[in-house]
Amino acid sequence: MEPLLNPDRHLFRWWEKDWPMTATWEIHASRADPSIERLPLPLTQDHPELRAYMQRLAVPSWDVWGYLAPAEGPWPLRRLVALFVRRPADRDPVVFSLDGPKDSKHRNSDIELCLYYSRDPDERRWKPSDGLPRLFDLGRRHLLSEHIWRKRGGRDEDWPIEDAPHGYPTPAPSDPSLALAPELPQLDVRRVAPAR
Repeated sequence: MEPLLNPDRHLFRWWEKDWPMTATWEIHASRADPSIERLPLPLTQDHPELRAYMQRLAVPSWDVWGYLAPAEGPWPLRRLVALFVRRPADRDPVVFSLDGPKDSKHRNSDIELCLYYSRDPDERRWKPSDGLPRLFDLGRRHLLSEHIWRKRGGRDEDWPIEDAPHGYPTPAPSDPSLALAPELPQLDVRRVAPAR
């Protein structure tokens, strides 16, 4: 399909009407984790696996809202990318690791990290009110867990943090003690006046 003619382009361009949310994320991130930046458009074309993912979406790369941040650890450069292919209230962001080993117990593809199950209780999932630093911290924790898992031998029992099965299992049990206070206000864009 020709990306410019995709009838669902408006769904990928949710951010056009949610500027208050993206501005709040970015202001908060600039204070809490200034390493987070908007995804540079050339990277979506230069990285082969990211380019292939964008091509599968069948919309122009500039339609997809995303961010980039480094993941520091006992390794050379690792870059994380978070893509918001739909409005966050409708679909969880997708987080990718662009560099380093790809073998992992918890990935949905060579580069897409499996951070949590989308039907898990709220306290086990990222929410827009958590802000971008918490989302990237989930990705960073995941990469560190992969590193430890590889160093220990790569067996199931070597995964160093709580482990959830893959596939379509039942959601993890609710555990209110895991809930974190929101970092950002909940924004209801239906109450925000449209731009003129």
